[in-house]
Amino acid sequence: MATKLFTRTLTLPNGQRKYFRGKTQEIADAKYKEAKRMLNAGLDISVDLNLTELTQIWFDTVKRPHLKGNTVYTDLTNINNHVLQPFIAGMSVRAIRPVHIQTAMNNISHLSHSVQSKVLQSYRGIFDFAVDNDLIAKSPVLSTIKARGAKAEEKVPLTPEQTRQLLVATQDARIHIGVALMVGAGLRREEACGLMWEDIDLDNGVLHVRHALPFIRGQESRVTTDLKTESARRSIPLPLWLIEELRAEKAKTNSVYVLHKKDGQHLTLSSFTRMWEVIDRKGLDFKVHPHLLRHTCITRWVESGLDMKEVQYLAGHSTPEMTMRVYAHYDRAARFKATTEHIRATM
Repeated sequence: MATKLFTRTLTLPNGQRKYFRGKTQEIADAKYKEAKRMLNAGLDISVDLNLTELTQIWFDTVKRPHLKGNTVYTDLTNINNHVLQPFIAGMSVRAIRPVHIQTAMNNISHLSHSVQSKVLQSYRGIFDFAVDNDLIAKSPVLSTIKARGAKAEEKVPLTPEQTRQLLVATQDARIHIGVALMVGAGLRREEACGLMWEDIDLDNGVLHVRHALPFIRGQESRVTTDLKTESARRSIPLPLWLIEELRAEKAKTNSVYVLHKKDGQHLTLSSFTRMWEVIDRKGLDFKVHPHLLRHTCITRWVESGLDMKEVQYLAGHSTPEMTMRVYAHYDRAARFKATTEHIRATM
């Protein structure tokens, strides 16, 4: 017995009729509405698109609305440099076959696993979008096409002793309170830079992440309540030592910002960079960057025995997978230490 398909019909500007079918009315309606959006965006869906044209409409309708800050710039750079390769960019979407996708992946085989994964993810998104909108019948991005390349080395957190050395070394520097916030509360750089005194309840020792200061290429920096993700909006109980650091800092400033320029205004990328460069002149025998401090804090939370859901919330991670990457590194190290102790105790 043939499967019943639900159909919606759309009359194109040239008078041609286009049919959208699905196993349910909802699926057919969704395809119809997406085609309407594409038409409203100026795309003539009656013509045969090339990959560049399809990628543009996919990015504008599917990706861009969910991206913030530098992520837009990063994603577009990745697409222009690695997805839209010269040999495939002008090809008809209908003519692209699995061999073309595999060739494109082979062409970037020298790049890291992370970059290759993002390229392959983009191809999957683009061609799934084409299938969903009846532009092609089947995606050429087969499940057998894999991202390869070397995986990034796992970040090793600072030891407790290194953390103490860093805090002591920066004690008289303006970046000190920023270091303390990242390593003691796990704040992202943009969260530490956008933090306002109104966000901190010193009486109860709780920091509320409500503001951020993203540094976006080509745009003037400004503090915003539009955070990286909804999960970034969170309340973090502070360790006692950080509460005391913040009390001391608040007593000597008139700025509404915790981290600020000398005139009390919020930071810019250049002013933050100058503040951070002080660390490099302290003669420490280890390197640090803002994300390493956040990573160190999250690792300490894991080591303290907090469960993964608690750590995920405090870190502002949108998915448990992001938290598990930290936990997995800690778990392997802890297990190896225990194994070593057991083996050395044997005859």
